[in-house]
Amino acid sequence: MSKFETQECPLCKKVLRYKPASKVHVYRCPTEIKLDGDYHRSHYEVEMDNQMDIQHMYVGNYSIDNFGASSTKSRIYKWGESDKNPGQWRWKFVVEVARIRPDIEEKLTERLRTFMAFL
Repeated sequence: MSKFETQECPLCKKVLRYKPASKVHVYRCPTEIKLDGDYHRSHYEVEMDNQMDIQHMYVGNYSIDNFGASSTKSRIYKWGESDKNPGQWRWKFVVEVARIRPDIEEKLTERLRTFMAFL
């Protein structure tokens, strides 16, 4: 069982949709964001299998990932064009910080701005 929210999206309060995907249980918010490179993502997801659970929160061009019950850190990634292959888009690791808990999008956006100001 996951310690992450799997019933209601903590960012917008919509009911999450369940989608099994090859032994992985995926809970997604119906709210999608569009990123550069014509890439669409649900703005909140939880993925679980027998070994690990991961929470993804997508805010603007950033992803905040939280891993399992034992981790106290969040990883922040930025969506951008690949340095090695121009024209291809991918998630680039930015920084690992103390765990960022889910909140409404405006508050998460403000936290990200604070972190990015120091990088």
